[in-house]
Amino acid sequence: IELYRPQNLDEVVGNVNTVQRLKYFIQNGNLPNLLFSSPPGMGKTTIAHCLGRQMLKDQYKTAFIELNASDERNVTDIRERVKTFAQLQITLDAGRHKLVFLDECDSMTSQAQLALRRIIEDFSDTTRFILCCNMIQKVVEPLQSRCCLITLQPPSVDDIQTRLVQICASANIQYSKEALKLLSQLAEGDVRNAVNNLQTTSLSLDKNLTLQGVKDVLDFIDVNQVDDILKVANQQISDAYLKIKSLIVEGYSVEEIINAFYRFGQNTENKMPDTERVRFLKAVAQAHARTTGGIQSETQLMRMVMECVGK
Repeated sequence: IELYRPQNLDEVVGNVNTVQRLKYFIQNGNLPNLLFSSPPGMGKTTIAHCLGRQMLKDQYKTAFIELNASDERNVTDIRERVKTFAQLQITLDAGRHKLVFLDECDSMTSQAQLALRRIIEDFSDTTRFILCCNMIQKVVEPLQSRCCLITLQPPSVDDIQTRLVQICASANIQYSKEALKLLSQLAEGDVRNAVNNLQTTSLSLDKNLTLQGVKDVLDFIDVNQVDDILKVANQQISDAYLKIKSLIVEGYSVEEIINAFYRFGQNTENKMPDTERVRFLKAVAQAHARTTGGIQSETQLMRMVMECVGK
C-alpha cells in the first residue's frame, strides 16, 4: 500500500476544499498549527506528509518529525522528543517553519496534551504543529483553541474508484468496472481499506478482477442478502430473525450487518422511493448509534429491520 500512497496534495483522494486551503499555505507560507480530525483511513497521515514534503522540499527529512502519540503518551515523552526537535537550529526559507506531526493525539493523557499546549506556545516562532485525532472530543479545549481545526470527510465512491483505476493502470491489473465499484463501496470511505482489498483480490485472482471473483475472495454480506431479509420481514418477522441469527452464527459482527444495510440503502439500483430511502437510512443510522454506544445485541438488529420495513 505504501507504493501507492500519494506523494503530493494533487494525488490526495477527496476533500477538495481542504486540499485547496493547504495549497494556499504552501504557496504563501505562514502555516498555522493544524488539527486534523476524522475516523481512521480518511487520509490524515498522508495529507500531513504531503504538506510537509511540499512546504519543506529538500529540507523535508531534517525539518519534519513524526511522532505517534499512542506510543508516547506521557509528559516526559512529549517534552523530550518534541522540545528537543523544536530547539534545533535549521535555516528555512521565509514563511517556512519546522513541522512536528503528532498522530493520534487524542490517545495522549490530558496532562500530556496540556504540556504540548505550552510547547506549542514557546516555539511558535520556529515550529508549527500538525496534530491528528480520530475523536475530537478527546482533545482538550486549550489544545484545540491553538490549532486550525480541519475535519476531513470520507471520499465518495467515485473518488475512490478513480484512485483504484489509477493503481490498476500502474500495476497492470485487469479489471471490470463493476469489480472496482464494489471494492469502492465496501471501503466505506476508507481509501486505505480499498487499496488493501485491491491488493488482496488482485493477488488471489492473478491480476484479473471480476465482480464474481471479488465476491468470492472478500468475506462480506452482499446487498442481495439484505434484500432477502427485508422481503422475508415483510411477510414473517420471525423468519427474518432466523436469517439475522444465521449471519451472526457465520461470524459476522453486529457492525458488519448494519454496514451491509447501509450499503443497501445507499445503492441507487434498488429503485427505492426517496421518502422510503430516508426512513430506511434513518433507521440504520439510529441502530449504528445505539450499537456504538455499547448495545451490541440481536434485539437492536431486529429493531432496525422492523423500522426499515415500516413496522
